[in-house]
Amino acid sequence: MTLAERVAKTVDDASVQFAKEPRFVELKTFYDQMLRNGIAIKRPYEVGQLDTIGRDVYLSLAKTER
Repeated sequence: MTLAERVAKTVDDASVQFAKEPRFVELKTFYDQMLRNGIAIKRPYEVGQLDTIGRDVYLSLAKTER
């Protein structure tokens, strides 16, 4: 089983457990209502380019050395 498959299985298992938890169900209902009313907005999860972290660190170090 690959790492991605193990992560997917873990998330699925946790989702089943959370679906039985009353506080989570209440929170999910509240969040869904906020989405419907336009108060909450789903933001996409964006992963930066592979070199972004290294570039950001390099640029921050270069700025502080000046």
